[in-house]
Amino acid sequence: MTFPDVDILLFRLDYSNEQAWNNVLRAALGEESERTDPLTIVDDPEFDGIDIDELLAHLNEDDPGYRFLVVADAATLTETDHPFTLVTATSPPHRLPIAVHTVSDVVANLWISNLDIEDYLAGADPDGVYRATLPQRTETQRRTIQVEEIFDAMGDGPWPGSLEEFRRACSSTAPGRDFACSPPSPIPKASTRANRSLPFRRT
Repeated sequence: MTFPDVDILLFRLDYSNEQAWNNVLRAALGEESERTDPLTIVDDPEFDGIDIDELLAHLNEDDPGYRFLVVADAATLTETDHPFTLVTATSPPHRLPIAVHTVSDVVANLWISNLDIEDYLAGADPDGVYRATLPQRTETQRRTIQVEEIFDAMGDGPWPGSLEEFRRACSSTAPGRDFACSPPSPIPKASTRANRSLPFRRT
């Protein structure tokens, strides 16, 4: 099989739904008039229904003429992330499904050698798809600090200034403060190691 002398080829291997293809292609690469990617789309019904193995079997193993290519198949049109498959010219070739919204960035970074396929393989989710997913934020964990925990953290040294200030604020509301400890509860001596919380609220 002879390929055109272009940068990166994108093979379409499924022709079952033209509207779905147009939608997913637009989601991956944007409007045709605004495209700046190096991809050349091979849109030929001759490839309808073949799989990636059959496609690669047509390539010259000694001189494939490409560093990597991109494949759109039935999964691209039907699955949730509309994954395209990135295939490298290594032996054996790497195959990495990449979610539709990552296609432009992944192709561009590989094209200019800003990143390697190994970088994206390492960043894939447990199911093998690269989604460039941001870490999920978790709710801030809140808990009451016990007095004995403060003593343990201080060791045998004197009270730090900020802790002494807090102790005084808890003993009696100081002028100019916008908070008070309730009920007032002086911190016991270190030798007692009392297991009590330091209640704190804003007024």
